[in-house]
Amino acid sequence: MKHTTGSEIRDFFDGHSHCMKFGAETSSFANIMASVNQGSSLGPASFIVTAADLHPLQPGNVIIKFADDTYLVIPASNTNSCLNVLKHIQRWALTNDLKLNRSKSQEIIFKARTARDESIQLPAILPDIKRVNSLAALGVVLQDNLKVTDHVNAVIASCSSLLYVLQVLRQHGMPNTSLQDVFRATVMSKMLYCCQAWSGFCSTADRQRLDSFIRRCIKLGYCAPDTPPIETLLIEADENLLRKVLGNYHHILYPLLPPPVDRAYNLCQRKHNRSLITKKNSPFNENNFIIRLLHREIFTDGHAVLIFALFCLNVFRLLALTFVAVTIFRSVYNCDVVCRCTMSHSI
Repeated sequence: MKHTTGSEIRDFFDGHSHCMKFGAETSSFANIMASVNQGSSLGPASFIVTAADLHPLQPGNVIIKFADDTYLVIPASNTNSCLNVLKHIQRWALTNDLKLNRSKSQEIIFKARTARDESIQLPAILPDIKRVNSLAALGVVLQDNLKVTDHVNAVIASCSSLLYVLQVLRQHGMPNTSLQDVFRATVMSKMLYCCQAWSGFCSTADRQRLDSFIRRCIKLGYCAPDTPPIETLLIEADENLLRKVLGNYHHILYPLLPPPVDRAYNLCQRKHNRSLITKKNSPFNENNFIIRLLHREIFTDGHAVLIFALFCLNVFRLLALTFVAVTIFRSVYNCDVVCRCTMSHSI
C-alpha cells in the first residue's frame, strides 16, 4: 500500500463527529469513536475487517457476515446454545466499542412442512428480541414455512410503483423502445434479483402472479412483446449462474459443488462433470439451487433427442402389441361365434 493511500485511509477513520440540525437550531458536535460510515465505500469493508474475529462458540452454528449485516444460524440440535451465543456476541461488541441493538434484531424459526413436526415445542423467546414469521435478508423475504409468497408480494408491489416512473417518462415523450430498455434495467432486474435463491421455493400460484404482471406490462407497452414467461427467465438465470460457478473456482459458491468425476467410458457429453448429490426424501432436493441445477443439467440436447426417440419407440411398440392383442382377441371371438352358430343349426 502506498504511503499516500495509507494516510488517506487513516484520515478517513480519524476525527469523525456528528451533529443534529432542526430548523434554525444546530446541536453541538459529538465525537464518534467507533461506527460504520454509511454511504462510503470503505464502510462495509471496515466492518468486515472488524468482524473477522467474530466466530460462533459451538460447532454447527454459523455466523454469516455481509457488509454491515450479521446473521446467526443455529440448527435444531444446538437450540439450547442461543442465549450463550448472544452473550458471546454482546461481549464481542463491547470489546470492539460496538453495541448489539436488540430492538433491531429479529429471530425466525424455520419449520418443516410435514404435519408430524407441528407438535415440536419451539424454544423460548429470546429476551428483547422479536420473533417474526418472515425476515428480509439481503433483499429477499424469508418465511418460516420456507415459502416465498411474501417475497413475491413485495416484489410485485415494488415493481408496480416503478410503473409510475415509466408513465411519467412516456408523458415526457420517451419512445416505447427506450421505455422497454428502462423497464429491463429497473423493473425486470428487481423482479429477477437473487431469483436463483428463491425460485426453487416459488409455487405455481406465485409464478402465475409474476406472469400476470409481465402480461400487464406488455399490454401497457412497457415490456417487449417477445418477453418469455417467468419460468423461462428463471431457468435462464439459474443456468447463467451455474455456468459462472463452474468456470470460476474463485466464486463464492464453488466450494459448495460436489467433486468432479473422471469417467473411463466415453458417452454423450454432459453439461458438467460433477458427481450428483444423492437425493433424499426431502422437499429441499428440488428447491436447493445446487442440487436441482446439477440434476437438471445432466442431459444435453443430444440426450434430449435420444430420450425422445426412445420414448417414441416405446409408444410405437406399445401400440403394436395392443394391435396384435386386439386382432387375436377378435379372431378368437369370431371363431367361437361361428362354432356356436354351426352347432345350433345342426341341432
